[in-house]
Amino acid sequence: MNDMYMTKEQLAQSFKEDHLHVTEGVKICLRQAAIYTKRIKVVQSTEGTDSTYKQSCEGRAKYMYLAIETAEEEKEQHWRYIEDSDWFETQMHDKYGDLDFVTDVDDLKKLLKIYRLLDMADEQREQHSVEHMSRIGVE
Repeated sequence: MNDMYMTKEQLAQSFKEDHLHVTEGVKICLRQAAIYTKRIKVVQSTEGTDSTYKQSCEGRAKYMYLAIETAEEEKEQHWRYIEDSDWFETQMHDKYGDLDFVTDVDDLKKLLKIYRLLDMADEQREQHSVEHMSRIGVE
Protein backbone atom coordinates (compact mmCIF):
# COMPACT_ATOMS: atom_id res chain seq x y z
CA MET A 1 0.00 0.00 0.00
CA ASN A 2 1.05 3.60 -0.45
CA ASP A 3 3.37 4.90 2.31
CA MET A 4 1.70 8.31 2.39
CA TYR A 5 -1.42 6.87 4.05
CA MET A 6 -1.90 5.61 7.58
CA THR A 7 -1.61 1.86 8.16
CA LYS A 8 -3.93 -0.18 10.33
CA GLU A 9 -1.21 -0.38 12.99
CA GLN A 10 -0.69 3.40 12.96
CA LEU A 11 -4.43 3.89 13.32
CA ALA A 12 -4.56 1.54 16.32
CA GLN A 13 -1.62 3.37 17.88
CA SER A 14 -3.32 6.72 17.33
CA PHE A 15 -6.49 5.47 19.04
CA LYS A 16 -4.46 4.12 21.95
CA GLU A 17 -2.38 7.28 22.42
CA ASP A 18 -5.39 9.60 22.24
CA HIS A 19 -7.60 7.34 24.41
CA LEU A 20 -10.21 7.03 21.67
CA HIS A 21 -12.86 4.32 21.52
CA VAL A 22 -14.00 2.19 18.61
CA THR A 23 -17.74 2.82 18.63
CA GLU A 24 -20.35 1.80 16.06
CA GLY A 25 -19.87 5.08 14.17
CA VAL A 26 -16.13 4.48 14.02
CA LYS A 27 -16.66 0.87 12.90
CA ILE A 28 -18.86 2.07 10.03
CA CYS A 29 -16.07 4.36 8.82
CA LEU A 30 -13.49 1.59 9.19
CA ARG A 31 -15.67 -0.85 7.22
CA GLN A 32 -15.87 1.74 4.45
CA ALA A 33 -12.06 2.05 4.49
CA ALA A 34 -11.85 -1.75 4.29
CA ILE A 35 -13.98 -1.72 1.13
CA TYR A 36 -11.37 0.54 -0.47
CA THR A 37 -8.54 -1.64 0.87
CA LYS A 38 -10.04 -4.66 -0.92
CA ARG A 39 -10.33 -2.62 -4.09
CA ILE A 40 -6.65 -1.60 -3.80
CA LYS A 41 -5.63 -5.25 -3.55
CA VAL A 42 -7.70 -6.14 -6.61
CA VAL A 43 -6.24 -3.26 -8.62
CA GLN A 44 -2.71 -4.26 -7.61
CA SER A 45 -3.27 -7.86 -8.68
CA THR A 46 -5.07 -7.16 -11.99
CA GLU A 47 -3.14 -4.45 -13.78
CA GLY A 48 -5.68 -1.80 -12.79
CA THR A 49 -5.23 1.77 -13.85
CA ASP A 50 -3.18 4.22 -11.82
CA SER A 51 -6.20 6.50 -11.43
CA THR A 52 -8.30 3.66 -9.95
CA TYR A 53 -5.47 2.82 -7.57
CA LYS A 54 -5.07 6.47 -6.55
CA GLN A 55 -8.83 6.95 -6.06
CA SER A 56 -8.98 3.80 -3.95
CA CYS A 57 -6.04 4.93 -1.79
CA GLU A 58 -7.64 8.33 -1.33
CA GLY A 59 -11.00 6.76 -0.45
CA ARG A 60 -9.35 4.49 2.10
CA ALA A 61 -7.49 7.42 3.67
CA LYS A 62 -10.65 9.54 3.73
CA TYR A 63 -12.54 6.98 5.78
CA MET A 64 -9.65 6.17 8.09
CA TYR A 65 -9.37 9.86 8.95
CA LEU A 66 -13.16 10.11 9.24
CA ALA A 67 -12.99 7.27 11.79
CA ILE A 68 -10.46 9.28 13.83
CA GLU A 69 -12.51 12.45 13.49
CA THR A 70 -15.65 10.60 14.59
CA ALA A 71 -13.91 9.11 17.64
CA GLU A 72 -12.47 12.51 18.61
CA GLU A 73 -15.87 14.20 18.28
CA GLU A 74 -17.56 11.48 20.33
CA LYS A 75 -14.90 11.80 23.04
CA GLU A 76 -15.27 15.58 23.14
CA GLN A 77 -19.08 15.62 23.23
CA HIS A 78 -19.32 12.66 25.68
CA TRP A 79 -21.85 10.74 23.58
CA ARG A 80 -21.67 8.35 20.63
CA TYR A 81 -23.33 9.09 17.29
CA ILE A 82 -24.97 5.71 16.71
CA GLU A 83 -25.40 4.19 20.16
CA ASP A 84 -26.73 7.44 21.65
CA SER A 85 -28.61 8.79 18.63
CA ASP A 86 -32.02 8.26 20.26
CA TRP A 87 -30.88 10.28 23.29
CA PHE A 88 -29.61 13.09 21.02
CA GLU A 89 -32.83 13.16 18.99
CA THR A 90 -34.82 13.36 22.24
CA GLN A 91 -32.64 16.31 23.29
CA MET A 92 -33.36 17.99 19.96
CA HIS A 93 -37.10 17.37 20.30
CA ASP A 94 -36.99 18.87 23.80
CA LYS A 95 -35.02 21.88 22.57
CA TYR A 96 -36.85 22.58 19.28
CA GLY A 97 -40.14 20.70 19.49
CA ASP A 98 -39.57 19.15 16.07
CA LEU A 99 -36.43 18.22 14.14
CA ASP A 100 -37.69 20.35 11.25
CA PHE A 101 -37.05 23.44 13.37
CA VAL A 102 -33.43 22.79 14.37
CA THR A 103 -31.60 26.06 13.75
CA ASP A 104 -28.26 25.65 15.53
CA VAL A 105 -25.58 24.76 12.97
CA ASP A 106 -23.70 22.48 15.40
CA ASP A 107 -26.89 20.55 16.18
CA LEU A 108 -27.62 20.22 12.46
CA LYS A 109 -24.09 18.94 11.79
CA LYS A 110 -24.47 16.30 14.50
CA LEU A 111 -27.83 15.20 13.10
CA LEU A 112 -26.35 15.06 9.61
CA LYS A 113 -23.44 12.95 10.84
CA ILE A 114 -25.81 10.50 12.53
CA TYR A 115 -27.89 10.12 9.37
CA ARG A 116 -24.84 9.83 7.09
CA LEU A 117 -23.37 7.09 9.29
CA LEU A 118 -26.68 5.23 9.39
CA ASP A 119 -27.03 5.51 5.60
CA MET A 120 -23.48 4.28 5.11
CA ALA A 121 -24.17 1.29 7.37
CA ASP A 122 -27.33 0.46 5.37
CA GLU A 123 -25.40 0.63 2.10
CA GLN A 124 -22.66 -1.58 3.52
CA ARG A 125 -25.25 -4.17 4.62
CA GLU A 126 -26.68 -4.14 1.10
CA GLN A 127 -23.12 -4.46 -0.25
CA HIS A 128 -23.37 -1.66 -2.75
CA SER A 129 -20.28 -0.56 -4.64
CA VAL A 130 -18.51 2.65 -3.67
CA GLU A 131 -19.61 4.14 -7.01
CA HIS A 132 -23.24 3.49 -6.11
CA MET A 133 -22.74 5.04 -2.67
CA SER A 134 -21.20 8.19 -4.10
CA ARG A 135 -24.07 8.56 -6.62
CA ILE A 136 -26.66 8.51 -3.84
CA GLY A 137 -24.69 10.88 -1.62
CA VAL A 138 -23.44 8.48 1.06
CA GLU A 139 -19.81 9.02 0.24
